[in-house]
This record gives sequence, structure tokens and C-alpha cells, in this order.
Amino acid sequence: MSLRALLFSHAAPIIRRGRISQISPDDMLPFDERLEPSHAEQMLATVPTDSIWRMLWQCFWSVGTPARRTIAIAFGRLPIVLLSPLLLRWLLEHFSRLSLEPALLPPTLALGIGVALTVALDGVVIQHYYYNALWVYARITGGLNMRIYRHALTLDRQALQHRHTGDIVNHMASDTEGIAELSFVIPEIGSSLVLIAGSCVLLWSILGTAAFVAIGTMLVLVPITRAAARRFAKTDDELWQWRDRRVSMVSQVLSAMRLIKYFAWERSIEAELSDLRTRELRAATRLVRNEALSTVFFLASTLIVAFVGFATYALTGGSLTPAVIFPTLLLLGQLEGPLGNLPHFVKNTAHAYVAAERLAAFFRLPARPHAESAPACTDAPALSIRELSVRYDETPALSITQLDIAAGEAIAVVGAVGSGKTTLLLSLLGEAPAEGSIVFRDRSGKRCHPRIAYVAQEPFILNATVRENI
Repeated sequence: MSLRALLFSHAAPIIRRGRISQISPDDMLPFDERLEPSHAEQMLATVPTDSIWRMLWQCFWSVGTPARRTIAIAFGRLPIVLLSPLLLRWLLEHFSRLSLEPALLPPTLALGIGVALTVALDGVVIQHYYYNALWVYARITGGLNMRIYRHALTLDRQALQHRHTGDIVNHMASDTEGIAELSFVIPEIGSSLVLIAGSCVLLWSILGTAAFVAIGTMLVLVPITRAAARRFAKTDDELWQWRDRRVSMVSQVLSAMRLIKYFAWERSIEAELSDLRTRELRAATRLVRNEALSTVFFLASTLIVAFVGFATYALTGGSLTPAVIFPTLLLLGQLEGPLGNLPHFVKNTAHAYVAAERLAAFFRLPARPHAESAPACTDAPALSIRELSVRYDETPALSITQLDIAAGEAIAVVGAVGSGKTTLLLSLLGEAPAEGSIVFRDRSGKRCHPRIAYVAQEPFILNATVRENI
């Protein structure tokens, strides 16, 4: 890796421009072709849906090198992070002895430079962590969205009756983003636990037995953490339920707009939508309140632990010198992030699990049978139907023993309402649960796959006068 790539120097021009003017799309860096959704779709094409936890892990791991780099960097930076308090402690100890031992000046300077270098190195490493994590995020969202899109195009008629457009939009927006958050959760949750353990060991080396009191205080706070996380997950699930109901209703309203206008139902529909939106906003408000309370608690927990640790250390005869206070505060500051992020990890994991359950149920919806692989028809094909039957649940809708239509022949399908005219067309489109044989052949008699367009008659009545409708 070149120094330019290591320090992200290629992004310097756009950063300088952003300081003096608003950035436009033309100022953006060239698009990396490796982020193409079609490429990510191939990576996630084989992700299983039978086990939710396995599905979540495979979504993360299947995106390739960036996923492995995020884990390597998250754990690789831990020695740098844990070395900083030690270097700071040694530096302060040398400072306290420097006036009496001038010979300690060179090692003191070396320790000072070491502290600065560890901070600078950790700054560079953490930027590469976020860079690779965002790669994982982009590939997961792009790949899952493409997979959702293609599966939605193949759903059979019965499945489409249970999935409205709004549901699919939610899958392609909120659900994929919920799973993509694992690009940060999976690397950080493991590294955070290791960081907590390493920081506790260093605390013991500085505070002695007082460190056990501080660690015990942390353990006492763990049940409160779990209660806050459970409350947050419950509120998050409630928010999703109201959001799904609102989006589903909006989709149904849009598809039945002509009836709503014809019967002048606008006010009642508006009132019902407003009620759903109000309930959704109330759930969102509770969610934000719970998150804020959890964050305040976890930030305050660090101060509580510091106070208990220092008080115990002083009561047991310890001397609160700078070499004790500042490294301890640095360690507690390092613990603040992992401890404060624990409820977020739980929340994001619960969100991802719910999102994966929804997507798994969507991917299990029945699709139309795939047509046999055949070349595309280059001209108007001939149609041959044998023993075709269609049933909706237990009700027969269509039965054709034999039908042959020559290439280029124009025919009219005539029949009473409910005789199966629309069902025949849907069968040709592959949109009906048909049994039997439907074969298209080119002029040479070989099977081919036609391009078919279906224009349905969709009358629309405005809530207006007859003249205005005409």
C-alpha cells in the first residue's frame, strides 16, 4: 500500500473544496466499479435463509476482503490502544523523577514521542477500519437490494397478494440497512470485549485491589444494561409494527385511489393514516427517549466507576499521584466507548435479527416456475398449449385441452365475465398457477422465449363531475 493510499491523500482535493464551497456530484471521486450492486449480488446470492444467525453471519462474511479487514483491524489496533496508558504512566513517572535524575531526559523524551506516535498511529488505523466497514455496508445493502428486486419480479400471484409495494420498499430500505449495520457490530463487539478485559488487567496493575472494586461496580451495572437493552428492543419492534402498517396502508390507498375518490373516502382515509402516523411517532419518541436515557446512564457509569476506584485506592493507603490518576482516567475513557456501545450493539443486533427474519420470510415466498432455458424469439413466435388448467385455491378458473396459434396470426379471445380470458393471458405471462404445457416456437419449430407486453384496462374515475371525467 502506497503512502498516498495509507493517508487517504487522494481525498484531499474534495476535502479542501468542501471547506470553501458546497460539494456537488461533479466533485465526487470516481466511482469504484467494485461497488456495483450486481457484483455484490453475486456475493450474496447463496446466503442461506434457513437459519437467521447463519444468514446474518454469511451476509457479513460473503462480501469478501473488506469484511476480513475490518475484523483484523478491529483486533489489530488493540495493542496500540492498550499500550497508550502504559506509556503515559511511564512518562509521568519519569517526569516526577526528572528533577532529581537529569539523566532520565532522553528516555522521557522517547516516551513522550512514543505516546504521540501511538495516538497518531491509532488515528490512521481507525480511519482504515471505517473505510473497510463502509465497503462492507455498501456491498451488503447493494447485494441484498438486488436480490430483493429480482425475487420480487418472480413472485407468483398468490405471493403478491400478501406483499404490497410498500412492504418491498421497506425490505429494500430499512431491512437491508439494519443487516448492513453488522459491518460495524460484528468487528466491534468482539474487540470491545477484549478491550474491556485488557483495560481491567491494566487497571489492576495500577490500582491493585481497588481495581476489583471498580470492576465489581461495572458488574453491578450490567443487569441495568440488559434491562435498558430489552426495553429498547421492545420499543424498536413496536415502532416497526406501526411503520409497516402505515406503509402497507399507503400502498393500498395508492392502488385503490379511484375507488377512494369515487366514494369520497378521502377524509376517513386521511384520519386513519393520521392515527397510524401518530402512533408511529409516539413509538419513535419513546425509542429516542430510551436511547437517550441509556446513553446518559452508560456515560455516567464511567464516572461512577472512577469515583469508586479512586476512593477505594485512597482508603487502602494508595497515593493519588499523576502517574496513577491520568493513566486510570485514560483507561476508564477507553472503557467508556465499549461500555457505552453495549446497548447499541444489542439494539443493532436485535434490529438486524428482526430485519433478517422479515427478509427470510420474503425470500421464502413462492415464485413463478422458471421457464426452461431457451433462446429469445427473434420474430413473432407460434404458440402451442396442451392440457392447461388453472385453479385459484379450490376454484377452477381455466381449462384448455389444446390450442395452437400460428406465428403472426391475430386472434380475439371472447367470453363471458369469469370465463377465463384474463387467466389465459396471465398464464402466458407466467403470473397464474398454471399446470400443463405452454410452448413458444420460432418459424423453424424450435422452442424460444418470447418478449410479451400486457396492457391491462385500468379505468380511473375522478371525484368530479361527469363532464370533468369525460
